[in-house]
Amino acid sequence: MMDASGGLILEMEWLNQPLSIGQRVRLTGAGTVLKTGNIFRIGVDGLVVDDDGLHPMTERTGAVFLKAGRIPIQVEWFNGTGPFGLEVSCEGPDLPRRRINDSELFRSPWETTNRVNGLDYRCYEGSDWTELPDFNRLKPLKTGPVENFDLGVRTRDEGVGLQFSGLFDVPRNGIYKFYLISDDGSRLSVGEPNVRV
Repeated sequence: MMDASGGLILEMEWLNQPLSIGQRVRLTGAGTVLKTGNIFRIGVDGLVVDDDGLHPMTERTGAVFLKAGRIPIQVEWFNGTGPFGLEVSCEGPDLPRRRINDSELFRSPWETTNRVNGLDYRCYEGSDWTELPDFNRLKPLKTGPVENFDLGVRTRDEGVGLQFSGLFDVPRNGIYKFYLISDDGSRLSVGEPNVRV
């Protein structure tokens, strides 16, 4: 993609039409731009908290307006070497800060029926990770259901990454604040982008 400042590599999710070299495009809507290496990704699912990198247990927060109902949620986490951990909590309108309960999470986000409590997870292994890899470009070594954001499903302690996905049950409209505590890096995304070309 070229703009007045030069060229860059741009990846988009849910591109609804093919583009050709030299074509001019207009992007509209709301979404998140995320840089991974030398590639920019636009339209990343509702990034709310970014706590990426190598570090000890660190807390980051982010807030977003959510409408009542079940909405997509995803947490990505990795550990390079040494100690590890992950905690996910939230607070909302008239709701105190609390760990996200198992009863608020649902699997099978692409089906409209047969949703059950829990999340789907994918586990990856790598070496020399200093930031979250692009899990979409890696093959998971282990997949399955899990009740919550549980690191117990990892295949090893070091050089490991997990991707949790499912639906979060939002009880009422309002601003929700999410807390993400991790060692090493993690990201929390809620909802879907609405970027259009």
